[in-house]
Amino acid sequence: MKKAKLKVSAVLLGVGILSAQSALATYSSYGTFEVTAGTTQTTTTTGSKLKQMKETNNTTVSFQASSMTMWSDPDARIVNSNNEKRSDWVEVKNTSDTFTAGNNIGEPNYYYYAQVKPDATQSGTDTIKLRFNPK
Repeated sequence: MKKAKLKVSAVLLGVGILSAQSALATYSSYGTFEVTAGTTQTTTTTGSKLKQMKETNNTTVSFQASSMTMWSDPDARIVNSNNEKRSDWVEVKNTSDTFTAGNNIGEPNYYYYAQVKPDATQSGTDTIKLRFNPK
């Protein structure tokens, strides 16, 4: 009886560790976007696109910002390699929460890219550093 409980405990622990690693691995790295009123950005300040592979059929995408210089709330969504939208926009309101957009129609095993635009009330140019999880 004790051996069976130990085996079950070991299996559950292993599944938990793998799940945690998988969840951490699904976020992109952080990228910094420079956004100006009236523009939409898919390219980061380093000249590259922030990409991540979608791994499931989940219909949401999550965004987390680590820094923002704007006082208004920029919007983020994912697009495919042709800049065609693959999710709804979501307002990224601060650097302490995760923000989730719906209608993620991306397919598993394809890369998707973050796209950012400033709030309609923004003036001038600001930056946001974020990462995303297309799930």
